[in-house]
Amino acid sequence: MNGRVPVIAHASQSGTAIAAGLARHAAQAGAAAVVATTPYYWTPPVGMLLEHFTQIGREAGIPFFIYNSPSEMSGVKVTTDLALKLIDRISNFAGVIDASLDWQFMIEVLSNARQTRPDFNS
Repeated sequence: MNGRVPVIAHASQSGTAIAAGLARHAAQAGAAAVVATTPYYWTPPVGMLLEHFTQIGREAGIPFFIYNSPSEMSGVKVTTDLALKLIDRISNFAGVIDASLDWQFMIEVLSNARQTRPDFNS
């Protein structure tokens, strides 16, 4: 990084195209990684969350994290199944930042991640 401090850029928006554009811009600006939350102001079904995060992660092209904070995001939770699908779908998916305090969720994600993608380094 040539002595530079790595930056993780936050690219969250309620609109997928806007969030994906922010992720692309962050990567072009030199961010080391991108993080995104579930869309705010609405409660999308899991299938829409999968597409939302997939588009953002692919657009970023750099390590991509999702931030799970259901108490701050209208109760919208990232499920174990969703996290595992993202690991499988997005080659640059780097992990889950979790503020849900649901230890079982993180144990399930970590214990199953390498079955989904053997090279995944939780």
